[in-house]
Parts: sequence; C-alpha cells; structure tokens
Amino acid sequence: MQSDEASLPDVFARLDRDAFLADAARLVEEEVLAQTGVAGFAIRGAYRLVAGLRPGFLADALRQLYPAFAVRLGETVARKTAAQSYEDLFAAERAQVATALLAVADARAARIQLRAVRAAYEKIRRHAEESVRRAAPRLGALLDRHVR
Repeated sequence: MQSDEASLPDVFARLDRDAFLADAARLVEEEVLAQTGVAGFAIRGAYRLVAGLRPGFLADALRQLYPAFAVRLGETVARKTAAQSYEDLFAAERAQVATALLAVADARAARIQLRAVRAAYEKIRRHAEESVRRAAPRLGALLDRHVR
C-alpha cells in the first residue's frame, strides 16, 4: 500500500482519515436509506443483506478503498480553483466523481468471494450512478469540512 499512499492527492493525504471515513460511512448510509421506490427497496435490501452477513463491512470497505478512491478523484480535485469549494467542484463535476468512485467499487466488487454479496452489488449497480451523482456535492461538502 505504500505506493498508493505516496500517490494520494495532497488534499486526501492531509485529512484525518479516520474522522473523514466515519463521516463518509454516515453519508453512504444516509444515501442508501434515503432511496425510494422499487429501486430504493432493492438498494436498502442489498445493504441490509451485506450488513447482516458482514457487520462493519461499510467502514472496512471505505478504509480499504480510500487510497484508490483518492487517487481516482485526483484529476477532479486538481481542477479546483482557489475561489471554489469542493462542494461546488463536485457538484459541477458530478459525472466525473461518480465515474471515478464507481470504477473503484466495480473493481472491488469483481473480486468479492461471497456470491450473495457480489450478487447484491450487481443487482443495485445499475441504479448506483444516478445515486452517486446526486450525492457528489455532499461528498464535496464533507471534504470541505475535513480539509486542514
């Protein structure tokens, strides 16, 4: 992991990782639980299935994937201007943010050994892009709060 750590964009390298990831886990859980309709039912069900099979999975997954997420978001955060917040940047670049985050999640999901967990991810994946796009500004606001 040393090479991943060395290549983290500066903004991600300077964060209090534990505090940021705890807030990120809350953000993900809030987004999951806010999903509505038939797709929301499937997403919440998949989340509960995985949480039941592997308590603490979300925090563990975010901790493991943090370096890859940070590196993939590097191009986006590099475009931030001095007058711009990360919230505004991620709102303007929501498609790129979603693509970056989902590329990391997809790569990890492809390596999941538990069939039920992998199937749950594949079931909700087609709805994920729009959800991540909607959440991108909140992720940017979270980054704004944690940047030192």
